[in-house]
Amino acid sequence: MLCWRSGGLTMTNDSRGYSYNFVKEVQAADPSNIGVRLGLYCIEKNISVGDVSKQFEVSRHSVYNWFRGKFRPNTKQIDKIEAFMGVSQTDDTAV
Repeated sequence: MLCWRSGGLTMTNDSRGYSYNFVKEVQAADPSNIGVRLGLYCIEKNISVGDVSKQFEVSRHSVYNWFRGKFRPNTKQIDKIEAFMGVSQTDDTAV
């Protein structure tokens, strides 16, 4: 979220804790990775990393890594992610 303060615009975290830099990093990551697509989906829908970590029973750190494309969810998690987002991606493989 941009806020106007004396001296110009200042970038702050949005209500879900996604910083401007983090959003840009996710947007620049490889969208063929389902974790990145999940990140874009959650940012768009204002779903927090904490909520995602609870939903998929993984750490917040794992979710951040998925969103950035640093790691891919395993096959079991991919099925849950697809159901969560209402999509099906058979071409995405877990690493």
